[in-house]
Amino acid sequence: MSSVMEQEHKGRGQMRCRYGWIWSLRPCRIIITILLALAALPALAEHMGVDIAALLRSLSSDPHSNTSMMQDQESAAIAGASENVSRDKRSLNLRLRSGKQLALSDSKECGATDEIVARNCISFIYLGHYDRAHLYEVLEVRLEGGNFLVIDDLSGAMWRLSDYPAVSPDGTRLAVFKNTDVGSQQGIEIWRRTVDSMTLEWSGDPFGAGPEVRTYYFLMGWISESEMTLRVVSEGNAEAGLDPQCRLTSLGRSTAGWKAGRRQGC
Repeated sequence: MSSVMEQEHKGRGQMRCRYGWIWSLRPCRIIITILLALAALPALAEHMGVDIAALLRSLSSDPHSNTSMMQDQESAAIAGASENVSRDKRSLNLRLRSGKQLALSDSKECGATDEIVARNCISFIYLGHYDRAHLYEVLEVRLEGGNFLVIDDLSGAMWRLSDYPAVSPDGTRLAVFKNTDVGSQQGIEIWRRTVDSMTLEWSGDPFGAGPEVRTYYFLMGWISESEMTLRVVSEGNAEAGLDPQCRLTSLGRSTAGWKAGRRQGC
């Protein structure tokens, strides 16, 4: 599965990614994110239904081409979903294991010609299915950012996640790396998946150095259901005398929650 993103150019050379887990990053941060995310692709490929590498590379391409790319990627994901997923114009239809259908319909504002009205558009892009976790993944797209929806494929219950989730080998946990541009919201979330529900098991920012220093977390791989390896990149802060850093480490579950292990340079 993959994050699906579209760029938006604004005045004075500022660029913002409208959709997905790096929508608010500035250009220099986008470059860092692309390079490190591409480095982590082998560990994530198992969980993806579409070509995340192509989507990440699209961040540096013409922003107007990304709408058609999103449509092409969704078409490929739907084609791989047999008869369980379909699109009928503005409606994304998911077949549940209970036999019922769940329809996610784009808001009426999405068809508006008035730019002010169209800013309230909410649309849905199908990303894929986590077989072991029994979850559909859908991107809820808004003008400024969006959410990742994970949907129980039996009941239709839905949870909104702030960033792309990485599922553990047996599907019992989802890791979310909040690589946003808001210091107080950066960090990691670990969600626990049960038969018919999901709960937030732990959240933290184990290598954060405060809101003035951006820290990015990238999954290199799951070691087990209770341990993973990470690449951690800190931007640094010249005013505070902090240099950029890149570290490899582990994050494991203990009786006191999830804790970081030994660190070594990248």
